[in-house]
Amino acid sequence: MDMPLRMIHLAKLLIVLFVVILTGCARPNTYQITEKEVNWLAPKYIFTGSGLQERASAKRLFDANVEQFQSLMGKLYGKDDRYVYYRGYPVAFADVSSFTALSKNYGIDNKRVFFKGKPLLGANPKQFKVIKDSSSSSYAISGDKGYFESTQFDLCEPNSFRLLKSSKWARDNACVYYKNKAWVINNPVSFKLFDFTYAVDDEYIYYENKRVKPQDIGSFEQINHYYAKDKHDVYYQGKKVIGADPSSFKTVGYFILGKGKDAQYCFLDGKRNDCNTPSKKTWLSEQRTEKEINQQAEKLAMGWIEKDQLNKNEKGAKRLQTTAFIVNQLEKNIHTPAKKLHINNIPEKYAFVLLEAAGLFPNKLTYIVRKNTGEQVSVEIFKSDFRGVMTEVRDQDMRLKQGVYSSSRRWAPVLYQPVNCEFALGSCIERKVNTYFTTGEEKVNQFEVTYKNGVWQYHRQLDEERWQDEYRIYDQYGFIVYEAEFSNDELRHEYIREGFVPPEVSVALQ
Repeated sequence: MDMPLRMIHLAKLLIVLFVVILTGCARPNTYQITEKEVNWLAPKYIFTGSGLQERASAKRLFDANVEQFQSLMGKLYGKDDRYVYYRGYPVAFADVSSFTALSKNYGIDNKRVFFKGKPLLGANPKQFKVIKDSSSSSYAISGDKGYFESTQFDLCEPNSFRLLKSSKWARDNACVYYKNKAWVINNPVSFKLFDFTYAVDDEYIYYENKRVKPQDIGSFEQINHYYAKDKHDVYYQGKKVIGADPSSFKTVGYFILGKGKDAQYCFLDGKRNDCNTPSKKTWLSEQRTEKEINQQAEKLAMGWIEKDQLNKNEKGAKRLQTTAFIVNQLEKNIHTPAKKLHINNIPEKYAFVLLEAAGLFPNKLTYIVRKNTGEQVSVEIFKSDFRGVMTEVRDQDMRLKQGVYSSSRRWAPVLYQPVNCEFALGSCIERKVNTYFTTGEEKVNQFEVTYKNGVWQYHRQLDEERWQDEYRIYDQYGFIVYEAEFSNDELRHEYIREGFVPPEVSVALQ
């Protein structure tokens, strides 16, 4: 499937899932254990002659041990004798022997707390207590800290902390909270929640994470999820609507919550709007025919592709700026040709995370050193979109003996004869066999390897008109901190280690 068709397929899937959420058709996910394999069962939605239909879609867990696998509380976590899984994806850093699921999304082992399979930094598993964990929100506390989903915040009075009727609001005897936002409140008893958006006390109006002081709190009333008013003002998402008359203001329509009017003017999203101009907003749930969803998906996918190319062009143009920042951050902890690498220098259980800085659906790669014999070292790789754990192997000089190749179906070792061209300055011939393909054919590549100002460049001429360049920065142990691949000067992918991302570079998975 080429890129435009793949993007259209993904866009269609996204739209269908959005419709499913709106119509309340989604069902819980779960694990399926058969005699031969473990699968993650997720609902798949397709159009038939009778409309939108649900089908079970089985996604295999590539490394799961069928005999040892067990589904844990909430059925989103599972584990076998080697790995913990969340929604079928292996959880990096989780200790299998001590791991326990506290709820659907929260879990603990003897050292860490996890939310949706990711470690919560600073959380103490011995003190951690789940208050609520649902599809709409999740609250937990640990000592004097609160957690809304994975975000930590300070609690004013931990012993009196409790949730309100809306899943995103809470309060204690000193403060009121919306998600992880806290306000000190003079009279907690006066706090009143209208729905999941607006609330008031005897001084302020609250809209989600905003708080404003009105002229007349006693006359405040909510109109819909977005609009509210008192005797003096109209509010849209907690902000005053300029020019709106509260005495005559009312909302218009049901599906477009941001549309309203008073005796003189019309308003859209809290701003004055021409009453004769039709709204450009379309409620997606009304477009439910397959033809309409295909059209919407094609439009969405083309927008994604265009945005992705612009993003890659922008990041590619900033490569020198990005690499200079990373080299400066590493200082002396950088590998140069003058330094000799050896795997005996690698700390025990050394680990790091690479974040994909360019791509429509960015990946996160977690590397954990598992076994170091002194002659070779094995490193496990957890990929955020892959339901398995991959392994690469390096020799005592940190040269790659076994790399990895993965698809959505499985992964397989890439065997180098004897090693790859990393750290080999000058002209280098690399021989490898990709065991993913049944032919087992050896592939030979020639690289010109250079080094300048902390950056290694691997140049490969494909033919007279095509070439490929890879730029890498390594830490003092020989592991990647930065990697970018260009084809004919166009950026194909870029990975930056977590903790070394320049401030001006946006990385979606941080």
